[in-house]
Amino acid sequence: MKETTSSSANDPRLPSAAKPYYKLCSWLAIIFCAQSLANMKNFENDFKQLSMAFMFGVMGLVTNYLGPSRAAKQR
Repeated sequence: MKETTSSSANDPRLPSAAKPYYKLCSWLAIIFCAQSLANMKNFENDFKQLSMAFMFGVMGLVTNYLGPSRAAKQR
C-alpha cells in the first residue's frame, strides 16, 4: 500500500526533504555552547540553560549523522 499523493511527496518528515544546512546549525550550536561556558557569570541559572542547549545540539548532530540515510528507499 504505497501512497502516491502530492501530500506524501511534500512531507517535511521524509529524510529526502531535509536541508543540508542543518548539520552546520548543529555544529554552530555546540560551538556557541562552548563559548557560553567560557562566559558564564551566574553558574546555577546559566548552567541549566547551557546544559539544555548542549543537549539539543548533540541531539541534532546524532540525528544528522546517525539518522536514516537520505538515499534510503521508501517501501
